[in-house]
Amino acid sequence: MTSLEQKIRPGPSDHPWLRELLGASLLIVLTAVLLAGWGSDEQRHFKDVVAQMYSFRLLPALGFALALRCGAIDLSVWSVTALGGVAAAVAARSGLAPAAVLLAGMTAGLLMGALHAALTAGLRAPSPAVTLVSGVAVFLALSLSFQGPAVAAPEGVFSRWIELVPAGLPGGPLPWSNRPPFVLSMALVSLACLAVGAVVLAGALVGYPGPRRQRWTLAASLCASGALAGLAGAIWLAEHGSAPIPVRPIEDLRIPAAALLSGAVLFAGSGRTLLVVLAIAPALLAATIWQAQVAHLAAMGVQLQTAVLIGMTIVAHLAIIHADRAWRSGAVLSAVAVAATLGAMVVLAFAAMSTDPAGRLFRQATGLAGCLAGAVVLLIAKGLHRLRLDQPSPIPPGSVP
Repeated sequence: MTSLEQKIRPGPSDHPWLRELLGASLLIVLTAVLLAGWGSDEQRHFKDVVAQMYSFRLLPALGFALALRCGAIDLSVWSVTALGGVAAAVAARSGLAPAAVLLAGMTAGLLMGALHAALTAGLRAPSPAVTLVSGVAVFLALSLSFQGPAVAAPEGVFSRWIELVPAGLPGGPLPWSNRPPFVLSMALVSLACLAVGAVVLAGALVGYPGPRRQRWTLAASLCASGALAGLAGAIWLAEHGSAPIPVRPIEDLRIPAAALLSGAVLFAGSGRTLLVVLAIAPALLAATIWQAQVAHLAAMGVQLQTAVLIGMTIVAHLAIIHADRAWRSGAVLSAVAVAATLGAMVVLAFAAMSTDPAGRLFRQATGLAGCLAGAVVLLIAKGLHRLRLDQPSPIPPGSVP
């Protein structure tokens, strides 16, 4: 395992409850503030809130988070999602049943994940380089193999499954009208997340004994990341009837943003993975509203405001981790760094509620300045903590030097 992968793997914690409490509080408060500025009424709530939480993006975000839990960075999830959608479209064109179409997409992703696992866990190659190269290769292969922006599937492939969606209930109306395909997509995503949660829970109960535990869990996480991304592409096909061809190897930054917000790196210990699975849906919702409402910084098709969210989340979580590890030696500076970084994210989220351009700009500037100040305090606190660790311990009176 490379030094980078060792650094991002959740490390030991003196007070695990501190990380969980602060990380969960940040996610809850941030989501609540963003939802307040989202302005979603009862008619829009299901499609603008619930459907965003359980969209197809949830699966690659969950796969990205599982890989992070084991110290790997999977930069291929976007290309593998497209590959899964194309594989599902080809399977649908061959006349396969809907279940086989979904299985084709998931299998394509699983094969890519197995390749990443063999190179990373088997040959100890760095996961960011391996997955980035494979993601670029898949992107180029799809771009050169297919003409047009998407690969269409035959009409009516999932029509029988969509007919199973209830159009109404005797007890009252449903939050959707008719039988929209996105309800089927949400159901499939929810079932996939439940399956992942069941596997994680079973693994936590049984345990992962053996001297090669880290390598096996790393390989399993990369396989799961690929399979979930491939299945996400197939579910997109089920909802929209076509599989898009990617325009760049790395696209929607909400996927890593949601993975980080869910505590993939922050929550320490193997028993905390289930918390990440439970938190990934609201984390994706928060990242979605942040991208749409907090700021508009698009450049070359990339939403840079989501990159800002990723950076601020990393700084805030680093402050929490330092506070956990160095609480006794530097409680004041650690508390200031945590308060400044977490508060900066909440202040910037309040920009989504502002209708006045000047007020929005003020909150954006205040949030960014607060995060920068918190990062400076964090660096000072880490430096002082390192100096204390380097100082020789005093010799007890009466002892022989």
